[in-house]
Amino acid sequence: MLKKSLLFIIIIFLPCLIISKLFYLTVAEYGLFTSGMYNIFNNYTLLLCLLGLSLLLVNTKKVITHLYFFITFLFFYILTLIFIDFILGVIFSNNLDRLWGFDKFPLVVLYFLSIFLGFMLWFNPLNNTFKFLSIIIFSSIISFHVALKDIELFTIKSFINFPGGNLLITLWLGVILIVILKIFNKKYIRIISKIYGSWIIVIGIMSAIFSLIY
Repeated sequence: MLKKSLLFIIIIFLPCLIISKLFYLTVAEYGLFTSGMYNIFNNYTLLLCLLGLSLLLVNTKKVITHLYFFITFLFFYILTLIFIDFILGVIFSNNLDRLWGFDKFPLVVLYFLSIFLGFMLWFNPLNNTFKFLSIIIFSSIISFHVALKDIELFTIKSFINFPGGNLLITLWLGVILIVILKIFNKKYIRIISKIYGSWIIVIGIMSAIFSLIY
């Protein structure tokens, strides 16, 4: 019990010391890592998707499964950053950015992620296979979104630069949301998940349409 409490304190409160930079520095003073942290907090669509994923994972009981979730997320986050040039080559060669334009692409991919997670919440699959699939898609799209905003090529140093800041806040918020959601009754979580899933589907569709028009 003591070990779990200490681990919880480290996971929850240690990042707070790093995140506190956001409150006493001006935006102009942000470094790459701090800008990465700010990027998550400043993107409501991304935050909505993160809450959706947390609702999807909250009914997972085994700690070891959550560890596998974490490893899967980290693996595909890094993999997408490494192969971003190849991914962009596929997008450009197939004109996948033609409809919305490349300048809107970082946000549009988040709108489609919102729609996908909304459907997953609506059907509320208990099988871990669907949860892993959701994590892979979530991680890849978030990483793609980050890579499009990053000004440097991915290296080991990226973990202390823009991609690292995004990664820290995403994981930190994800853990906090899951811990908080576990307090509530499973019955209420199922009801909330369906309502929230429907909501983010509508938000994703409407946002994509407005991005297409304007």
